[in-house]
Amino acid sequence: MKKVLALILTMIISPVFSAPGGGGKENAITTGKINYFLLEPNFVVNIHGKRGLRYMQTAIQVMSYDAAAITALQTHSAPIRHDLLMLLSDQKIETMQNAKERERIRHEALEIVQKNLEKYAHISPDDTVKDLEEKSHPAGIQELYFTDLVIQ
Repeated sequence: MKKVLALILTMIISPVFSAPGGGGKENAITTGKINYFLLEPNFVVNIHGKRGLRYMQTAIQVMSYDAAAITALQTHSAPIRHDLLMLLSDQKIETMQNAKERERIRHEALEIVQKNLEKYAHISPDDTVKDLEEKSHPAGIQELYFTDLVIQ
């Protein structure tokens, strides 16, 4: 009798605790709302210019429907920040002053975040999460934005 009662309780309680997880699982649940997250602190890197080394500071925010992806981003911030710093510090001033080139760098930065989340948290942008109304939303991080950019 105790085993049956324990099994019934497990069946009732398990979905309650596993539902809000998100994280790119087909059966995961999200609120369906867009989440924005600022990667803090801002990124400060040396970049090359015609007059030698200069520095660039930028704020980066990401967007996701998947709250679990934001949590994973915080958990795995060290490799993500490292890879983003490597990308940004490898740029030239001329590249960052060109809108098309900045957009290309933005896409590369988004790919870096997505690949790190896939590697460390097993969250793929190809996965989906469902909201409470059973509507599917993409898992992981969908967008990355440079919300501040200063070069001196």
